[in-house]
Formats: sequence, C-alpha cells, structure tokens
Amino acid sequence: MEHAGRDSRDDHQPVFIFLADVAGSRRRKIQRPADAGAAFRRVAARNHHPQDRHRYRHVLFQSGHVDIKTSKDAAQALFPLAGKFAGTLFTLGVVGTGLLAIPTLTGSAAYALAETFAWREGLDQRFRGARPFYLVIIVSTLIGVVMDFLNVNPVRALYWTAVINGLLAPVLLLGILIAVVDPTVMKQQPSSIPSVIVVSFATLLMFVAAIGMFVF
Repeated sequence: MEHAGRDSRDDHQPVFIFLADVAGSRRRKIQRPADAGAAFRRVAARNHHPQDRHRYRHVLFQSGHVDIKTSKDAAQALFPLAGKFAGTLFTLGVVGTGLLAIPTLTGSAAYALAETFAWREGLDQRFRGARPFYLVIIVSTLIGVVMDFLNVNPVRALYWTAVINGLLAPVLLLGILIAVVDPTVMKQQPSSIPSVIVVSFATLLMFVAAIGMFVF
C-alpha cells in the first residue's frame, strides 16, 4: 500500500533529479509530507527511468562516450544538479581542493627530502637558513604549474600517478619493515612480532598485486 502523500512519479528518479526536485519544491514553498522511507528508496535506487536517461544522456553518455578525459567533462557531470552553475561549482571545488592539497603535497616532499639528507627544515625557518627545504616546495609547485601549460591530460595523469603509487608502495613498506626490526635504528625498541607479521603480509600482498597488474 502506498504511503499517503507520496508522489509515485518519484519512485524511479535518479539521485540528482531527486535532489533537484527537493530544491525546486523548497523554492516554490510547497509543503509535502515527510516520508523518510520514500526518500531513502529514491536515494538508494540504482535503476533510472528510461525517460530520465533519455533526458540526461547528453551529459556524459552521448554517442556511448562514458570516459572523462578533461576537466570540462567532469564539470558537465554536475549539470543535471547545478544547471548553469555547474562550471562555477566545479571550479570552486577544484580551487578549494588545490589550496588544501598543494601545500600538503609539496610540504611533505620537502620534509621527506630534508630528513633524508639532513637539511635544516621547517616552515618556521627563514629562506636563507633552509634554502634546500624551500627550494623543494618551490620546484614542486612550479612543476605542477608547468604541467598545466603542457596540455597534459589531468585525468590520465591522475591515473598513472595512482599506478606509480601502487608500484612504489610495497617497496616503501619493505623499507619500513627493514627499519622497524633494526634495534639500532629503533634505539633498542624494535617493532613487535605481531606488527612485523601484519606488515610483512601486507607487503607480500602488495607485491603480488603489483606483479599481477602486468601478468593478468
């Protein structure tokens, strides 16, 4: 039996259409009875209505095109929800993420190299006193800026970065494993046997996964 006040037309709506409908209802100040069950079913629905697919297939699925190659493609994915503000919303997201990620990534690289080569480190240091540390931050940032002007596909760059990270991760874990079992490095406090077993198992799995990526 249908719940009283529930609009059966919304049963097969995709998430973005449901959200747009909710936003439009608020703007029109139409009072609709709250139905948590119906709302959950709408959000959890996986099968879109054929008419909805026809209306919104131009977003990313035109002519069978389902892969995102440019930032423009990614911004267009927000069009059904944000409309003409899709580009603005995507830009704000990218800029906000960049402001958070760039200092973190460049700073972590600078700290890692500084600790490896015993450089003076720290953002509280002046440039003259920690030149190598700050130069790593500057060069890393400039590399990212130059890549933007080299017409590098950002989505493909992210993909291959993830692949490289997956290949380097087991090597780094192996280095960590060698270090934590060395009493000299750990100042007579090596890692416990259960921790070594867990890390060894994780390292072995990642090596197998990395090799399997090329074999299978």
